[in-house]
Amino acid sequence: MLNANRILMKSLEGRLKNVCVNVLTAKTKIGSNDYQRAKQFASKACIIDEHNVEARHIKGFCHRNLEEFSEAVETYRQIIDIIPDSTVAHLYLADCLRNDGRKEEAVEYYLESIKLDTEGDIGKLARESLVTLKESI
Repeated sequence: MLNANRILMKSLEGRLKNVCVNVLTAKTKIGSNDYQRAKQFASKACIIDEHNVEARHIKGFCHRNLEEFSEAVETYRQIIDIIPDSTVAHLYLADCLRNDGRKEEAVEYYLESIKLDTEGDIGKLARESLVTLKESI
């Protein structure tokens, strides 16, 4: 039994290191504006650890920069499933919905971001984006 626990611990350590390497590599690729490759490394990290929010944020960021708004929407929804009160995920989801032409849905997520961060910087950005969006409708 002790040997099985050691093997399990080694396996978990390896998975954690692999996630970290993929996330760090993705960040490096973002630094050189290689969003396609960054997205690939972030996606690998998401496969290894399906609850890794940092990897999902990187993946969503890459989708946004590559103008893959439908994919970004799905990624930010996954983050919200993991952390329902993520003001940043609500804001970015709203931005992607707006850019994907789904303005009515975007309003809903801007409002949720404002509700979650009434007095903070994210709430302020959401309010500004909401005003701009409503002016364009």
